[in-house]
Amino acid sequence: MDKYQIFALIRTGYAIYDGEDIKNSRRIDQSGDAWNYILPNGVIEIKQDINYNVVKYYIKIDGLAVESVRYCGKTYNREAPITSSKPYVLVPVDFSNKVTELVLVYEQVIDPIEIELKFIESDKKIFDDMQKTEKASVKVSTGDTLVNVYYQPCSDDYKRTEVILYNSDNMLMAKYRVEEEMFFKAITGLAYGKYSLLVCQYDANEKLIFESEKQYFEIKSQSQMNHGNF
Repeated sequence: MDKYQIFALIRTGYAIYDGEDIKNSRRIDQSGDAWNYILPNGVIEIKQDINYNVVKYYIKIDGLAVESVRYCGKTYNREAPITSSKPYVLVPVDFSNKVTELVLVYEQVIDPIEIELKFIESDKKIFDDMQKTEKASVKVSTGDTLVNVYYQPCSDDYKRTEVILYNSDNMLMAKYRVEEEMFFKAITGLAYGKYSLLVCQYDANEKLIFESEKQYFEIKSQSQMNHGNF
């Protein structure tokens, strides 16, 4: 890379969005309003959103004398969209077709520069677990000496549920296997005090497919509830 290319690249930055209409799209590179600069690394990093089903993103490239960008067999020219008075180049990229090189084309005496694209995929398990937690929708309500546990199947693979009860010292008290097609469990005969529970769901092969966060609750006497003795 010669001195002219270095001079130009130092002044070339980028931002990444999840939609082509960048004014109404979310920026996903987490740099706030600041630019990401290509140097000193010489790499553009594209980090996939937590939702791995989103595979298409758009790189907004702007810098000193950037005229166009060549990528994936196409040329994307510098334009000034209606939504911006400042021209820039917008390049679509796709995680289902990871082409890892693009070429910055500059005006005048600056030779084109090849830039590496680094695709960083999201952790699918994190998103899948979030979806299962949302679908399972675990809720707990208490009464005199009892707790009611409500939930929904976490996924299409769901077969059955088990509710695990702990006392205030985190000692295992009981495991309740819930009948199929039952989406609540009433645990009765509890002494006054603090407890916690887990909701675990299994598939037809008895594989654990969901475990809730611990749900904490307290069984109170009627006088405690009437007098607000928390």
